[in-house]
Amino acid sequence: MTGLVAPFPYVVNSTDDAGAKFLDQLGLTLTPFATAEPVINIPGRAQISTELLADTDADLTLATSSNGALESLEQQPTFQSLGAVERGVYVPLAPTLAQSITFPSPPSLDRALGQVVPLLDSAAQR
Repeated sequence: MTGLVAPFPYVVNSTDDAGAKFLDQLGLTLTPFATAEPVINIPGRAQISTELLADTDADLTLATSSNGALESLEQQPTFQSLGAVERGVYVPLAPTLAQSITFPSPPSLDRALGQVVPLLDSAAQR
């Protein structure tokens, strides 16, 4: 699993990240590429260049951003050529849905279980 954030792609690189823990409980794990990337100024995140997008490929890819940055990322040829994207196992998340797993609380986890999990399940069925 890869988690990307645009416009300067970030990957979740820490298994201690709340979102990574939530997804791990669903059977999704971070890629070796992601966990090998150094942490930058955001705990649990590594910033990568768009040239490294191909290295983020995973069985399933999640991405989120606001202000049109996600759409910009989706237009990148490298992003479009990711195996997960080509196979249809790419899940774009609205920022509020991504935050429901990144900043867990009982209400947000209830939302994640009701809205994020079905999106992941649908992607996994492809």
